[in-house]
Amino acid sequence: MGREPTRVPTAPVSLILVLWALPMFAAVGGAQLSVDVGPIDIYAFKVLVPIAFFVTLLTVRSDLHVPTETWASVGLTAWALIGALWAPEGAAAFKAATVFAFAAMLFAMLRWWADRWRDQVVGALVTGWRVALLGTALVAAWELATGSHLPTDLASNEADVAGVVLSVFRNPNDYGAFLALAIPLCLFPAGRLRSFSVPIALGSAGLLVLSGSRFGLLAVGLAGVVAMVRFRHRWWTAPSTWVVVAGGTIGFVGLVAVGAKIAAKFTALFLPGAFGNTSAGTRVALIGNGLWAAITTGGIGLGGGGYEVMTTAGDVPIHVRGGDVNPHNMWVEVVSEFGVVGLVLVLILLGAIWGRLRRRGVPEPAATVLWAALASYVVAVCTPSSYLASPVNWMFLATVSVLTLSGTIPGTSTRPLDASAMLPVRRSAPLGSADT
Repeated sequence: MGREPTRVPTAPVSLILVLWALPMFAAVGGAQLSVDVGPIDIYAFKVLVPIAFFVTLLTVRSDLHVPTETWASVGLTAWALIGALWAPEGAAAFKAATVFAFAAMLFAMLRWWADRWRDQVVGALVTGWRVALLGTALVAAWELATGSHLPTDLASNEADVAGVVLSVFRNPNDYGAFLALAIPLCLFPAGRLRSFSVPIALGSAGLLVLSGSRFGLLAVGLAGVVAMVRFRHRWWTAPSTWVVVAGGTIGFVGLVAVGAKIAAKFTALFLPGAFGNTSAGTRVALIGNGLWAAITTGGIGLGGGGYEVMTTAGDVPIHVRGGDVNPHNMWVEVVSEFGVVGLVLVLILLGAIWGRLRRRGVPEPAATVLWAALASYVVAVCTPSSYLASPVNWMFLATVSVLTLSGTIPGTSTRPLDASAMLPVRRSAPLGSADT
């Protein structure tokens, strides 16, 4: 008698709904509907993650694998708490520690789910990012149609947001960073709405232009270059190529259409005195101040929240225009506040993801999408004023961490690169039988 086929366990509907919701909750973050509890701001994402984590911890009856990313996040949590001993504000240092603790829970929780229901978790996560792109795009469309914005500190100054979109975010740079990370994930060949992945990505590229985020555009451009290099034998059939070409066209038309304000942000980089009292010059000064802080603290860092305190107090070698008190670069944020130890732990976390992507034999075109997404990440985190505490940052990394597991799904292979496989189709996704 033949052996009965192995039955793939079905993920609970509640789990799929949570996975669909997580990217959107991360996008909204604390910009809307946030409640301050002591030094910590509480919002939907911060409520959902620990609840789901502890429910999983109590209900999963199999061995729980703890990924390297979780251990690195635990290390960051511990180092941030130790840093509270010398941080200028203990409450800010404690808040930074809670950010890393939430990240540790997120990495562990998604890995446990993926170990049990891998193909369904992969599909649902990708679907969630597409839903988040569509959800934020609806708000952006409302902004363009009405000229209004959701309430944020920046939106209260109409001159600062005229002609740009913020969607659900505090400022355009935050939206630009989100789009730069979400667009590559939208093209991952799994999940629902896959037939609409390329149109969603193209529409998001147009919104990225309207956000006025230069680093966001650079990040997506770098992702496109990485994809085209990997698709070098059949680059003309790769949707990533046409996303870049169409995105560039949309960008040019958009810059002409929305007027001089956004266009000036790009052209200013090439004018005499570009690094004077301008946005570009301010960023250079903020980076210099961060590196100075890392050196003068002997490589241990200022402690969580220390950069903002230092800049606000004017205790910096390069003075910047008022209001710019954050590093505007996550890499500088890490090394200035958490020193060499913090930077090493972040690199260990990223190295675990990169190493798994290289070793696990993720099938094409999924592997190219992930390499492009990671390339975009390196630049995108230089876009917002502060990004370590952003839930989008950790949700992106946790998602890519799970997607790197897709190479072990039965039925996949490391076949020669076929760019046409990225074209949207209506058949089942190749990374699993459940198109969730």
